Amino acid sequence: QTVIATTIANKKTPGSATFGTTTVSVIDPYGVAHPLKFSRPIEVQITYALTIRAVAGFTTTIQATIAQSLSDWTNAFGIGIGFTMTDAYIPAKWSNTFHIVSLAVARDLNPPGPADIVMAYNEAPLCDPSYISITVTT
Repeated sequence: QTVIATTIANKKTPGSATFGTTTVSVIDPYGVAHPLKFSRPIEVQITYALTIRAVAGFTTTIQATIAQSLSDWTNAFGIGIGFTMTDAYIPAKWSNTFHIVSLAVARDLNPPGPADIVMAYNEAPLCDPSYISITVTT
């Protein structure tokens, strides 16, 4: 945390305030301590529920790849960046061996629903493939 605070101290305009949930004192070249504030990212667990209709060529390997693709896409978002539920169709639908019947998403391990994901300035989405429920119909 001292490295982060020192970097902030070296880059910020003298006299400007800092904000956040973590405070670290940095000693300047004259021996004066300056409290610097910043926030560490908070990981927010994202869950999905998909219902898909399998067509010719669909396998359980494809099902696992859907979950991995959606997980990777979600984890690539930066701190404070949310997304719309409809955006999630793009990484989920990468093969012609299935059709998406429904897609729902939630944060904080709540039951997935038809909602967009909003992140606070210090939150980062986290999605493991195990957080993705896929129901396959034919």
